[in-house]
Amino acid sequence: MHTASFLRRVFLGFTVASFVKYNTAIFEELFNDTYDYFANYSDSYEGLENFTPLPQTSSEEYIPPDGDFCDISGLTTEYGLTPVGCNVTCLSGNYSLLEDGKLCINYTEEEAQQLKDFTNLTCPLGVCLDGICENCDRSIWCWKKPVMSIGVPN
Repeated sequence: MHTASFLRRVFLGFTVASFVKYNTAIFEELFNDTYDYFANYSDSYEGLENFTPLPQTSSEEYIPPDGDFCDISGLTTEYGLTPVGCNVTCLSGNYSLLEDGKLCINYTEEEAQQLKDFTNLTCPLGVCLDGICENCDRSIWCWKKPVMSIGVPN
């Protein structure tokens, strides 16, 4: 065997061995980190509300004593779902009015239905008074979702 050929084989052998040893060390480090992560993993979601606060919601919807389901059209605002107007309609065909002092969007239901879905708008804010959404000379960012029906606010 020639000396040059022998030296090439020795050099190549050392290079491959070093490469394998280096990659094995990296793999073991990654494997240990992954193992440590899963060994210490917990399904506890305690404290996550500090990172992803959920809006305060109520699962209770207003259901009158006769059991009829009632709703009102609403738009999404920084205050959550805000009713359009102050008239509540029920499946039976009956209607009622929101309490005085409730925030409302001062649009008719027809005007609100014509708004383009998911488009930020400036909407006139009002307050319900005797079943009428009285403009309070303030505006609020709002947008319409394809389904506008919301439960009656408590």
